[in-house]
Amino acid sequence: DFTSIMTAHRLMRDSQILSDAVRSGRTLETLSKSEAKISSELASWGIDLRSAQLIADMPLDKTEGGLLLPNLDAWEGRAGEKAREAFIGAMSGNLRSNVVTPGPMQRAAIMDGVFRWNDKRLEQPLLSLPFQLLSFSMSSSAKITHAMLSGRDRNAYVTLTSLLMGGYLSAWLAGGDYWERQDWKETLYDVIDRSGILGWATDPIKRVENATHYGPRHALGLRQFGEGEVAPKIGAVGGPAPSVMAGVAEAFISDDMSDHRRAALVRRGIPFAGLMWWDETMKDWANAAASNGAIELDTPTSFADEPTFVEPGGE
Repeated sequence: DFTSIMTAHRLMRDSQILSDAVRSGRTLETLSKSEAKISSELASWGIDLRSAQLIADMPLDKTEGGLLLPNLDAWEGRAGEKAREAFIGAMSGNLRSNVVTPGPMQRAAIMDGVFRWNDKRLEQPLLSLPFQLLSFSMSSSAKITHAMLSGRDRNAYVTLTSLLMGGYLSAWLAGGDYWERQDWKETLYDVIDRSGILGWATDPIKRVENATHYGPRHALGLRQFGEGEVAPKIGAVGGPAPSVMAGVAEAFISDDMSDHRRAALVRRGIPFAGLMWWDETMKDWANAAASNGAIELDTPTSFADEPTFVEPGGE
């Protein structure tokens, strides 16, 4: 399958790189950083320098795309036998590490019916009954944790963790006062959205959600931004610039929009109002203007009065 083919290609390629480096006159102590990393990874698969040189010297097939395929039938002689044993052993160990299978190092002895007490060893198969369904979960937990802390998988997990941490920081900076009021589901959604883990796939999802109000936020029961407004629907088709212009116009035209929402739409239309240095200040000003009725068509006589939107010609 795909995994075994790519594993074989990498074993062959890494063996060639390490073999060429050593034969050029460098030692294990003078290898470059990338070559030393390859040596460590091969060693974790049970391939030492001698085995890597044997594998590198063996016949192989190469596709037009550069994929290396070992020709094991042509690995003859004593050297070929040793290279084949090292190669198959590394392949087998690597594939077994990808397929979760309980082993003696990933589960307790009592799961096999063995119990020790005061230097006494008791074997009773009935002791293993409560643990029959725990072998897979315990072994998978051990292997996944080990993979997260070593080798190639560590780089992927570190990258994902860094992206999530960056998304969290970005969501916190953009959230302002609302950050403290949103629940954990909305926080998680915002962090994943801003982390960039899903790449460009988030853009069409958000556009469909803005146009129809059906999407991840609807499925999670989160509040819908801009529900009942025209600006998000225009933005789903035309992009952010038409959406901002439509929002500013809608703030002065709509009859059923709250004052704070009007202020937010007007604030979005001010150039550079969202820069991090004064974004929070602009939000405070917009909220103060909305609370004091400064954006209403009919300003209340007292700031203590509840601001209400008065239709033109209304009472």
